[in-house]
Amino acid sequence: MAIKRITQLDQETLAQLVAIWLKTNQEAHPFIASDYWVKNELMVKNQLPQATLFVSFDGAEVTGFLGLQDAYVAGLFIKKAHQGSGLGKALLEAAKKESSTLTLAVYEKNERAMQFYLSQGFQLVKVQLDEETGEKEAILEWHRA
Repeated sequence: MAIKRITQLDQETLAQLVAIWLKTNQEAHPFIASDYWVKNELMVKNQLPQATLFVSFDGAEVTGFLGLQDAYVAGLFIKKAHQGSGLGKALLEAAKKESSTLTLAVYEKNERAMQFYLSQGFQLVKVQLDEETGEKEAILEWHRA
């Protein structure tokens, strides 16, 4: 398993990233209508090339990725078959090397993700309402010691 920092996205990798983004969001957020994610797919496809991307590969297959916009973790997505393997931690560690502070938002109902980020040194800053989904999201921050 190799993790690469990608600055230039080819169309094949972009297609794999979008597919992982869509599927993992639908799986991790059963409390949000599936079509919400489908409606946002094109926006994400347009935003991904502008983010700093850490992508894990198994050969040519993308197994997961983390998108960073400045010091904001826009998302961490791991294919279901690779979840729980340490890949999320490895991608997060790569992002931590880029910045002394990281911020992210995670839905409160996504307890698995909440516990993961808290176990990785993130701390709860505040809880707010995501206007688009009507769900509460936790804003978490990590600071290099």
